[in-house]
Amino acid sequence: MNEQEMEINFLRNEVINAKTRNSFLLETIKNLTEERERLIKECERYIEELMVLRKNYGIFPKKVTE
Repeated sequence: MNEQEMEINFLRNEVINAKTRNSFLLETIKNLTEERERLIKECERYIEELMVLRKNYGIFPKKVTE
């Protein structure tokens, strides 16, 4: 195998590795987006429950300070 063929094989492997990394990153982004949407919905449910408690019982949460 000459130097040019070795370079071609190296570049082919680099393309395969880049495609693999890209697929992994796209799957990670998809999973994080789904988790974000799930957490937003969960927060919205908690806010709705809090609003009912505030309306029905006059309960106000303590202010959170840092």
